[in-house]
Amino acid sequence: MTDNETPLFLRQRPWWLIPLAGWAFAVGFSMLSHVEEMRRHTLEVATEGARNMFGMVVLARAWNAEHGGVYVPVSDKAQPNPYLEHPRRDLTTTDGQKLTLVNPAYMTRLIAELAEKTGGTVFHITSLNPIRPKNTPDSWERQALESFERGSKERVEVVNDDKGRQLLRYMAPLLVAKPCLACHEKQGYKLGDIRGGISVSLPYGPIAEAAEAPGRQDALTHLVVFVLVSLAGWWLLEQLRRRWLDLVHHIEALDLARTQLESSNQALARARDAAEAAARAKSMFLANMSHELRTPLNSVIGMTHLLLQDATGATEKEFLTQISVSGQHLNSLIGDLLDLARLDAGDLRLESKPFDLADVVDAVVEEHAPAAREKSLSIAVEIDPALNRLLKGDPARLRQALSHLVANAVKFTRQGGIRIHVRRATAESADPRLHIEVRDTGIGIPAATLARLFRPFEQADGSTTRAHGGSGLGLALCRQLAHLMGGRVGVDSVAGEGSTFWLDLPLQEEGEAFSAASRPDPGPDPDDRDVLPVNPDWDSARHLADRLEALLETDDFRASTLLREEGAILRAALGPAAREIAQAATEYRFQDALLDLRAARARNPALKKETD
Repeated sequence: MTDNETPLFLRQRPWWLIPLAGWAFAVGFSMLSHVEEMRRHTLEVATEGARNMFGMVVLARAWNAEHGGVYVPVSDKAQPNPYLEHPRRDLTTTDGQKLTLVNPAYMTRLIAELAEKTGGTVFHITSLNPIRPKNTPDSWERQALESFERGSKERVEVVNDDKGRQLLRYMAPLLVAKPCLACHEKQGYKLGDIRGGISVSLPYGPIAEAAEAPGRQDALTHLVVFVLVSLAGWWLLEQLRRRWLDLVHHIEALDLARTQLESSNQALARARDAAEAAARAKSMFLANMSHELRTPLNSVIGMTHLLLQDATGATEKEFLTQISVSGQHLNSLIGDLLDLARLDAGDLRLESKPFDLADVVDAVVEEHAPAAREKSLSIAVEIDPALNRLLKGDPARLRQALSHLVANAVKFTRQGGIRIHVRRATAESADPRLHIEVRDTGIGIPAATLARLFRPFEQADGSTTRAHGGSGLGLALCRQLAHLMGGRVGVDSVAGEGSTFWLDLPLQEEGEAFSAASRPDPGPDPDDRDVLPVNPDWDSARHLADRLEALLETDDFRASTLLREEGAILRAALGPAAREIAQAATEYRFQDALLDLRAARARNPALKKETD
C-alpha cells in the first residue's frame, strides 16, 4: 500500500467538514428538541394553572348552588340580577338593609370582574343558549362549546388578542346538576346535560418570557458541547491520519500472508463444492432408493388387504392386520424420506389450486382420530368464522405438514386432548398470513432442547424414541415444507405443561368467504334412503344420545364421527332434528348442536336421561 492508497477522507482534511456538518446538525436538532420540550412544558404548566382556576370557580359555584344562592348587600358592584327569576330575589332586612340574591352564574361574573382587575385573568361564563346576552360566546368559545357537544372534555390554545398580546385560553364544560334545574329546567335541560362552559384567559407573554432564560442557557450548553466535541474529533482524525500513514509501511509485509490465505480459501471452496456434490448425490441416491422401496412395499400392502378380505380365522386376521399396519407405517416413513430428499435436492414443486381449508383440517383429524380414540384423547377444531376458508395453494402439502404436527401431539399426549386453532395472523395487512396452532396437554419439551427440535432425526430426548416411537423426520419435514410454502414453523412449550406447535403461512384467499349458507348442498344423506325402524331400540338410542351430549359439551370432534357411525339409530330416535345436529357438528358449531340435541330430547320422554 502506498501513500496514494490512503483513504481520500484521511489524506485530504477538507473532507473532515462532512462529519462536522453532521455533528452540527445533530446538536442543532437536539437544541431545537429541548426548546420545543421546554415550550410544551411551559404550556402544560400554564394550562394546569388555568385548569385549577376553573376548578376553584366551579367549586364556588357548587357551594352557592347547594345553598340555594347567597344574599349580599346591594351595591354598585352587586346590583339585582335582572335575569334571575326568583320570588325572593330582593329582600330588605328589619334594619332597612337591601339584599339581593346572587346565584352561581351571577357569582361567577362577580368573581371574573374581581380577577380581571387584580391579576389580569379573565373568566367568562357562556352558553350556546344564554339567558343573559353578554354571555353569548365569541367565535373561539363557540367552537369549544360545539366540541363539548361532540364529547370533548376541554380546549386549550394560545392565541393573540386584538392588541397583539399572547393569551392562554382554556375552557371546560359545565354540566347541569340537580340544583341547576330550578332555573334551567324550563329551557329544556336535563340532569347531566352540558349547560355551557367557563372560559379562562391568562396573559401568556410573561410565562413564555420566564421560560426563555433556561432556553438561552440550554442553547449555550449545546454550543459549548458542539465546540468541545468538534475540537476533540478533529484532533482524533489528525492522530488517525498520522497513524494510517505509519501503517502503510507495514502493509507490504502482510501481502504474502494474504496470498497464502487466498490459496487456503480456494482449497476450502473446492472442498465445500465437493461436499455439496456429495450431499446432492446422497439426496439423489436416497430419493431413488425410497422410490424403489415403495414399489414392492405397495404390492405387499395391497396383497395383504386382499388376503384380509378372504381371511376367516381370528389369528390369521390379526397377523394380516399387523402386517398391513406395519407396512403402512413403513410406507409413510419411506414417503417422508423421499419428500425430505426431494426437498434437499430442490426437486419438490408446489401446486397452486383452490381448496377448502376446512376439508384439509377435517381430513387430518379423520386420519388421526383412531389413534386418539385408542388413548381416550379428544381432538377439537376451532376455525375463526371471519376467515375465508376458500384458499389457493397446495392442499396436499398443507395437509402433510399439519398431519405431522397432529401426529406428534397425539404421540406425546397421555391424557386430555388436542386442539387445532386456525385464524388469520394479521387482520389488515399487505401481507396477510394464515396461522395454525396445534395445542396438546402432553409431556412438554424442555427449553434447552427446543432449538434442535426441527433438525432431521432429532427428538427432544433419546428416551422418547423407545417410549413413544418415531424417527424424528416429521418435524424436520414440517420445517422444510413450511419454508417451501414461504412460511415458518415453531413451538412454544414448557416441560410437563404441554406444547403448542404452530404454522405461519402466506394467506392466499380465493373468491368469497365460505359460510354455512354458501357451502354447496351435499345432497341427501344416502343413509336417509334406508328404511328406518318404526320402533327404535330406545335404550341404545338414549345411551348414544348421552354419549353425543357429553362429546358436544366438551367441543370434541368425535361427535361428528359418532353421528356418522350411529346415524341410523340417532335419526330414528331424534327425527328431523338429527340432520340439523349433524350439520352443526360438521361445521364445528358444537354449542348449536348441543342446544338442538337437548331440545329434541326434551320433546321425546323416551330419550330423557334417567336422572332427569
